[in-house]
Amino acid sequence: MKQQQKGFTLIETLLVLTLVALIGLAGWYVWSKNQEDKTPTSDTKKQTHTAKKQSVLDENNVLRLASDSVALTLPEKWTYEVDTEGYCPMSATGDVDCIEGAWVLPDEKLPTIYGSGTEHFGVRVGVYNNTHQRSPQLWLEQDFDGGLAPAGDVVSHARINGYDAYFWKTSSSEITEINYVIAHENKVVYINTRTYEVEVIDGKTVGDFRKFEPQIDALVKSIKIN
Repeated sequence: MKQQQKGFTLIETLLVLTLVALIGLAGWYVWSKNQEDKTPTSDTKKQTHTAKKQSVLDENNVLRLASDSVALTLPEKWTYEVDTEGYCPMSATGDVDCIEGAWVLPDEKLPTIYGSGTEHFGVRVGVYNNTHQRSPQLWLEQDFDGGLAPAGDVVSHARINGYDAYFWKTSSSEITEINYVIAHENKVVYINTRTYEVEVIDGKTVGDFRKFEPQIDALVKSIKIN
């Protein structure tokens, strides 16, 4: 009788252990499945990033940045892509705080000399915090460029839509670069592009975008900052 009781206890123990193992396995499977559902695949990540950059314009073709605090009217059929920092003009100091940047694109997809013609012309628009509430020139020289005054053939101060603005244009036989810095209270908008930098690639001359300069000027003059 004692041997039979021991045998029954052993079988019962094995059954309990098996049941516990099955429950544990089922629980692990459910947890693992939930983790897979929460973790996006590389394709999903790409789609999310792409969606973040898609242009969303209202009926007036207005680009709005930094929580709608900055607005610019794009030329007809122009589009844009938005990124938190990637499209902001590059700072020499790295100390400036870019709130949001945009890459504004004409309706024609025209190659630049970069990437062997795989990169295309556009206009960079960056919205920055003007921490010290400096004038456009001082913000550029002290915060953005770390004390270096920009070299340029044309330099001017102006008022654009009532905002303080600083403009300079570097122009030579090799390059034309246009820059606007517009300040209002605690924000600075920096607009930068190269309209001329020519090179022959695959027998074609690329890099001449001077025809867009009037449209870029109109884009800048449409700015509104809250």
